[in-house]
Amino acid sequence: MITFAIDQKYVDVLNALGNVNDMLEEAVRRYTIEQIASEIARYRREVAQFEAIYGMTYNVFCDKITAEKGFARTVEIEYPMWEADLNAWEFYAEGLKTWLGRLERISKT
Repeated sequence: MITFAIDQKYVDVLNALGNVNDMLEEAVRRYTIEQIASEIARYRREVAQFEAIYGMTYNVFCDKITAEKGFARTVEIEYPMWEADLNAWEFYAEGLKTWLGRLERISKT
C-alpha cells in the first residue's frame, strides 16, 4: 500500500461526506478503470486493423502460418511485409490480453 498527502481543504470536505479512505479508494479505482479502458480501446483498434487486413484473428493467422503449407508464401505475395505486421500484431494482441487481465483484477476488488 502507498500513502500520499492530500490538501487539508479536501480532507475536510471529504470527512463531511463520509469515510475519506473509502472515497479516495473508490476515486482511484474509477480513475484506474477509465485509464485501463482507454488502453484497451487503443489496443483493440490496432488489433482490428490487422484483422481487417488479413481477414482473421491473430491466433488463426499464427495457426495457419505454422500449420498450412504454402500459406506463408501466399501471404508473402499479397503482403510482403507480413512478418513485420505479425510482430506488431503480436505486440497489440498480447498487450490487449494484459490490459484485459489488469481490468479483471481491478474489477474483482
